[in-house]
Amino acid sequence: MPAKEEPIIQKAPEERPAAPRVRQREDAPAPVERACKPIPRPKKPVSLRLDPDVIEYFKSTGEGWQTRMNAELRKVAGL
Repeated sequence: MPAKEEPIIQKAPEERPAAPRVRQREDAPAPVERACKPIPRPKKPVSLRLDPDVIEYFKSTGEGWQTRMNAELRKVAGL
């Protein structure tokens, strides 16, 4: 005859011991505070059909290709 299993009883949150506080090492660098840059003109999402070679050209320039594409469009538009 199999042994009877004990029911698992979980403690209520107020009965659980508090998590230990993590102390930062004295020689550790101070945490970096990063401020968000204010966006002068919020961008608007658009759906745009472009030739594949145009997209590949800008993507081949690496990270930030959409920002560079935007800058080029602004130049052409005279903005």
